[in-house]
Amino acid sequence: MSGELNITSGGAIHVDSGAFRAVGHRLAALAEHVKDAARVARRAQHTLAQTADRHPATGQIGNCVHRLESQGEKAAKTAQGTLVMADVFELVELRTQQNLIGVGDAREALAIQDRIHELLASNPNIGPAADSLVTRWQNHRFDGLTDQPWDDTYTLARWVGAVLAPTLFGWAALWLGPEPVGSTMGTLRDLAVDVDLGTLPSGTRLTGESQAVTLRTVESRDVKPVAGVRDSIARVPWGRTAQVAVEKYTMKDGSVRYVAYVDGTREMMPGTDEPFDAVSDVELYMGRKKSASYEATLQALEEAGAEHGDTVDMVGYSQGAMIVSHLAMDSPYHVGTVIVAGDPVDPALAADQTIVRLENSADPVNALATGGTAGGSGSPDSFTVQREIPGRSSPIDPHMYGDYMNTGAELDRSSDPRAQALRDKFFHELGEAARVERTEFSAERA
Repeated sequence: MSGELNITSGGAIHVDSGAFRAVGHRLAALAEHVKDAARVARRAQHTLAQTADRHPATGQIGNCVHRLESQGEKAAKTAQGTLVMADVFELVELRTQQNLIGVGDAREALAIQDRIHELLASNPNIGPAADSLVTRWQNHRFDGLTDQPWDDTYTLARWVGAVLAPTLFGWAALWLGPEPVGSTMGTLRDLAVDVDLGTLPSGTRLTGESQAVTLRTVESRDVKPVAGVRDSIARVPWGRTAQVAVEKYTMKDGSVRYVAYVDGTREMMPGTDEPFDAVSDVELYMGRKKSASYEATLQALEEAGAEHGDTVDMVGYSQGAMIVSHLAMDSPYHVGTVIVAGDPVDPALAADQTIVRLENSADPVNALATGGTAGGSGSPDSFTVQREIPGRSSPIDPHMYGDYMNTGAELDRSSDPRAQALRDKFFHELGEAARVERTEFSAERA
């Protein structure tokens, strides 16, 4: 339904396979306990039946035995199905991992193949189920993108125009087609799939030398610790002079960590001083090259005091999300948690990195990531949040900054255990800081 959240582990996977398997084992243990209770009750019924005077509770115990045996069987079947699905999820994850690392490390890819063979040999249904799961994801990963509200307006205008100026609008109808905006979005989708640049395989590194930038401090002040996903998105310096903000967290034990907030594209036309422009978009996405905006982000972190090896968590919107995705894969810092909104790429993060992806349905920028990878990425705490934007009136509405803040607010209210874990671990840790110093930076092409 419109406005509701759909939270998954990313791609075709709804939950982490390890967590799902643990649930299956607990269900199997529960089934055995219930069956044990049924056997005890059956023995009690048999003992009472041997007495000279039939005990009045014998019939009631019989009913209890029947219910326990029935529930035990149901629990056992549910456990078996859960364990099979855990194997299906793991197979999808392993195949995805193997595809992502195959070019960079053939030896590791071959090692994964042993586990894949083991899973396929354990149950003949696992392979087809995994294929079906990925197929369903592929068929629905672009839902809503080609269903554009402007096409409804165009259709109405064409009918009116056909009456007022039939020759002109007749040619327009032939040229544009019945759904011009939806067709354009479909072309964008197909192009993104064809170029295959939306997913970043393990080992991806930006190349080249970025254009030099000049960085200046816009503002520096103490702030409260960031308190949630909506607050994280709100701290991205959208609509302000600065493009990057860095918060230095000094913890009670004296240790220091940082959170960087990176904004999206500010200028579409080339030839300006703005480093966060369409030129940087093309360099980062199409060329996988270091952009001026990427350089500005690195300089901002250095100016804020971050040193090599420091913990730097990152939040990015649009182009800023693409920048922090690349930095999470290749930077001099230890990047632990990444929160991205409207990210045109999907990075392959390590098992000790957590990524939270906010993806508004039908967002054309997020569609460039082609749905990411079927098996997800990052730690088991990583997850993807999808939300359909209610009342959208244009193709770009789902990508709007304010709508992503609303998605973050919905996530903050969610009772999903992964959202709760993010609050309990990441935001709670940051909330323990003794001091938070926020510095906002503005950059120009030199």
